[in-house]
Amino acid sequence: MLVDHLFLVKAQDFNEACERIRRFLKKYQLVAYESISFKENGLQPFNPLFWQTLEEGLCRNKAFVKENLKLLHDEGFEKTLDLQDIPQGYLSKQLHVIVHFLDGFFGIDSFFYNLIEDSHWLSKGLYQELKVNPNLFWLVKVRASSLAEEPLFEKIKHPS
Repeated sequence: MLVDHLFLVKAQDFNEACERIRRFLKKYQLVAYESISFKENGLQPFNPLFWQTLEEGLCRNKAFVKENLKLLHDEGFEKTLDLQDIPQGYLSKQLHVIVHFLDGFFGIDSFFYNLIEDSHWLSKGLYQELKVNPNLFWLVKVRASSLAEEPLFEKIKHPS
């Protein structure tokens, strides 16, 4: 499985930014990747592509949440109180993933992730700091992969 992520990181240079991401992914217990690679050289706020890329990342996260909320709505869960009747399974899993986006838990579905604030979003305060101190921030594209898991049980061989 290949997954792309876009991380916002505070660091002195691109190498430090990559190392912060590497440490985060290595220590993070909810997601485990076999390997990660850093795409391109990262972007800083003084580069106009930084703002465009940041906006695309935020929009992708927002679209993901909206798409999954629509799925719940289409299944008849129109109000918050309706969620008390959500069945365990696919729909409750979708709700679980939506909540992770809102509460800041990183997951394989996270496209943009703000490593500074542990968030899928960007606060107004940090937005201002990006403008004031552009040399301290990096947007880094990461491609992560994990191998398919081994089967939990080996096939039983019957004696011939």
